[in-house]
Amino acid sequence: MQSLWLRSAAHTIAFGVGCSVLVGVVGFGCAVDGAEEAALFAFEQDTTCGNIKGPPRLLIRNGTLSPTIALSPGQAMAVGQVHRSAQPCTSAGTSLGTCTATVINDSWALSAGHCFSQERGGLAWGEEKSVAAAPYFLSLSPEEDGNMCAPSVVTVPILAVFDSVQLEAQARALGLSIPVRGASFGSDVALLRLGASVRARLPALEPLELTRRRLTNADVGQSVAIAGYGSEVPFGPGSVERRWTRLVIDQVSAALVVTDGQARSGPCQGDSGGPLLMLEPAAGGFSADVLREEKKLASAPPRVRLIGTLWGGVSVDDRCVDQDRWSRVDVLHDAITTLAGPSGRAGYSGPESKCGPTGEGACISATEIQRCTAGVPDTAGPENCALSGRVCGLKAKNTWECVAPEEDLCEGYRPWGACIGETSQIAIWCEPDFDASSGPLRQRDCARCGPEPGAGTCGFSSFHNSHYCLH
Repeated sequence: MQSLWLRSAAHTIAFGVGCSVLVGVVGFGCAVDGAEEAALFAFEQDTTCGNIKGPPRLLIRNGTLSPTIALSPGQAMAVGQVHRSAQPCTSAGTSLGTCTATVINDSWALSAGHCFSQERGGLAWGEEKSVAAAPYFLSLSPEEDGNMCAPSVVTVPILAVFDSVQLEAQARALGLSIPVRGASFGSDVALLRLGASVRARLPALEPLELTRRRLTNADVGQSVAIAGYGSEVPFGPGSVERRWTRLVIDQVSAALVVTDGQARSGPCQGDSGGPLLMLEPAAGGFSADVLREEKKLASAPPRVRLIGTLWGGVSVDDRCVDQDRWSRVDVLHDAITTLAGPSGRAGYSGPESKCGPTGEGACISATEIQRCTAGVPDTAGPENCALSGRVCGLKAKNTWECVAPEEDLCEGYRPWGACIGETSQIAIWCEPDFDASSGPLRQRDCARCGPEPGAGTCGFSSFHNSHYCLH
């Protein structure tokens, strides 16, 4: 995996690529207590981060080229490789990858924060920059084995990274509980803003869905699947093929899940940021009022959901087959989806999802409309209404056009909505398929309509696919 466990004279410390020796400090600043240190065994370190003693660490040990959980070929494609070059492979056919990442909707992916450096120039943390400035890229392969050197590989730039600190700040703004830092190492989730539409570049890809269900100690002993592009030697090139295996959940803490490879298999260097996947009931994590609205969820087939991203190893030896820690994504679900929008099928159902309910086109921003033919986006790309001094708006039921602002039946709002009001606690959105007597605009006062007075919080709801009241 991208982070290696090293033992200094005083403490066991976690490092990513380009790390420095900070005795007693883990990656992003979490102190290691005695109990954690006693549980970690690692390579010996001499004086620098790259001077490692010990046998080579292999890519996902004893893994397979086929998914070890019930994924469709399109869902398997969602697991890709992060690298700093605009090309994923060298001319000699070796990988340039450093970490693993998972696409969660058309424009966003999840990985691990320690895979990205703020000091190496150009990367935007919590904001967007031009594609030309992006020093990191994500490559996705439609090949069955995930081959990164195949001509069919699609590479998109990573424009921005929202790390765990920023996601936790977003969670606090929503009034949500957040992972506990300190001896537990905190979270290492990284939310990646991509610089190109995944559905436009790789229509067959199906983003993976984040779990909505809070993990508990009852999950200990459950079987989970992992995937990644681990390298064959420490600090060596990443694998050109995607590997899969199954592990068992050994511990669940406030911010982390610890898995056990049971001396059979596990992740290694280059797998950091890769997904931890579990098969869950389709209705898992939905509240009772939502289930009443969508009873079909209760009887639908189980779904594979992403419950964590690889933080780093806690292996008791150097074999990559023992224990590893994963950052929980369930505790940051609402923070992630508020920034990125819904995950999985709710946020991406293929090319037709940009084409509106009639398949003829829809607004993709306040000033852009995507024209479509037979439910497929036109290759010319979106039309910029701003060039003619207009906006993209609703002209009639299910009809999106470039219109003057005063002609927009949505009054500037779109189906994904917004939070408005003095305290930003009123959810408002536009329904293109509306009743003529009521019009397309809908509102809900979250402060009054929560589970109890004052308990509701306006934010992006992945279930409603728009801004709504989060409980």
